[in-house]
Amino acid sequence: DVYKRQGRLDRENVVVARSLTKLFGLPGLRAGFAVASGDRRDALETARRSWSLGTPAARVGTHCLRQDGFVRDTRERVADERDRLREALGERFDVHPSEAPYLLCDVGDRDVATVIADARAAGVAVRDATTFRGLDSHVRVAVKDRAANDQLLSALGVRDADEGGDD
Repeated sequence: DVYKRQGRLDRENVVVARSLTKLFGLPGLRAGFAVASGDRRDALETARRSWSLGTPAARVGTHCLRQDGFVRDTRERVADERDRLREALGERFDVHPSEAPYLLCDVGDRDVATVIADARAAGVAVRDATTFRGLDSHVRVAVKDRAANDQLLSALGVRDADEGGDD
């Protein structure tokens, strides 16, 4: 119902999938859900396995799905930080538009392996996106909290972390 109210399922054959693992920081706990409309909903229902979610994941998931304030605050923080990161990273990279909690950056003629190694040396993990077809010069960066994002910007040589303090 929430997706219908938000206008996300007002078209036929739409699937919205969500994972609780990343939003709630639950490594090792595989819990998520999908909602769908039209023929896609029927296909998902047919393909769904019975008892595909264990008891611990179901209990933790139930608790997490009740945390409306946390979800709202996290979405707002991620949106604000994503915009701030997109603008800052755009000084050095071609940053693709995104509504996700990560950004895809084209590093241009820079060597992707070197960009990743330099970030790693600064204590920041950057995802090699060259494993995806057509993204031969891309990396993916996660949108985190302000301090971690400032560390990312510094590691990528966009600006010193101190400069990102109170934008």
